[in-house]
Amino acid sequence: MIGAKLGAHIIDVDDVPASFEAKGNQCKLPSSELRFCDYGIPITLRFPETEDVRIQFGMSGAGKTRLANEVIPVTLESSCISSRPVDVFFGNGFSQIAWRVTKPTLQKKLAALTGLPVSRPIEFDSALDMNSALPPLRDILHSLLSAVDGASPDASRLMVSELEGVLLTAVLCTAQHNYRAMLDRPVSVAGFWQVRRAEAYIEAHWNEPLTIDALAEATGTSGRSIYRAFKASRGYSPFRFAKDLRLRRAREKLAHPKDDAVTVTATALACGFENVSRFSKDFSEAFGETPSAVLRRAKGTVD
Repeated sequence: MIGAKLGAHIIDVDDVPASFEAKGNQCKLPSSELRFCDYGIPITLRFPETEDVRIQFGMSGAGKTRLANEVIPVTLESSCISSRPVDVFFGNGFSQIAWRVTKPTLQKKLAALTGLPVSRPIEFDSALDMNSALPPLRDILHSLLSAVDGASPDASRLMVSELEGVLLTAVLCTAQHNYRAMLDRPVSVAGFWQVRRAEAYIEAHWNEPLTIDALAEATGTSGRSIYRAFKASRGYSPFRFAKDLRLRRAREKLAHPKDDAVTVTATALACGFENVSRFSKDFSEAFGETPSAVLRRAKGTVD
């Protein structure tokens, strides 16, 4: 199965016990793919060169990846980015998420962020610090995993697509690569009219996934520029604007239910909130009452 599913082969196994349990899962995202693996025993696998970028996130225990003469630890704090042939050592209790992203996907995201053409493939340094981004990459990854697991694919499509984009952006802005200087240069601030155009786009597409790419295309500027302009003129990000708009749409749906089958959970999921508890908290902070109270009042019921 390792050969058939992963294109890898075993090069070393330590003291195989009489029985062990290996686990693996695969999840296709809109623009990438997640794979979880836990082999249950110390094992070393050799993976061939790939056309994708492979990012290893340690989930438990400790492993390491060898690329030629370089060895990268794979832990909760350190990840490995590669496309080259690698040997991956799975230590006792080690499990990982391998995130596979096509190089054109990364190039498109980088072009949207910078507003500049990205003609050559992105070449990454192998080591990636999981704690250097704000918020940390691990927090974004866990939010994405929660969205993947938390609801049906249709109900969580907004959150999954947006978190996938956030993770792509965070990796590009955190990792060292051959376009680092392009990302580190000063960012020009977009005009106020472009902020209004971004708001109009979000209002027209509030129930669709919001991405930096879409905002850049809608406003004719770079993703970083429109993000910076939003923060400067509004005091919050375009994603916060989208969240507040979705909360208002959810309140409208709860205040005017079409039938008795309307529920808080279904409304939250329909408006892009996969975590219903978090939705209720945000809703209460925004409107001073719980979503269930709004729905009960609309249905003419009381506690």
